[in-house]
Amino acid sequence: MRLKYWTSLDSSLKRANSKFRSKEPTARHYQMVESTIHGFRSGFDISVREGWIDAYFGSSNPENIGRLRSIQRDYAAALEKEVGEKMYWTENGDSKHFWICAWMDSNPRDETDWPRQHEWLRVTLVKLIAAVSKRLTSSQQK
Repeated sequence: MRLKYWTSLDSSLKRANSKFRSKEPTARHYQMVESTIHGFRSGFDISVREGWIDAYFGSSNPENIGRLRSIQRDYAAALEKEVGEKMYWTENGDSKHFWICAWMDSNPRDETDWPRQHEWLRVTLVKLIAAVSKRLTSSQQK
């Protein structure tokens, strides 16, 4: 089911002339896409069992993780307002990854809803990257 979902999303991104390009879709719960900002990662995630989808942006580079933490400290509320979604900031316990993500309740099994889900994923990731990008420049100047 996930392979079919990601294949459909990939087609949707191409039809929308999106800059997001992914490797060959797989059956994993996530689908990474090429980040438009060097040194960062971005992509999408679904949970069929729990019924949600998300768009994420982050890094495993220690310097970039520090920059993302600065954005979280200084601009979290502004970022949420600009993207129009609640942001979730996550990092694993050993600080090797730091992610910013927006998610929404949705049923990835419902193929009739995929166009709406795919549009939300694409638009949300575009907004998230744009909002973070502005603040990456600001955090470098501090």
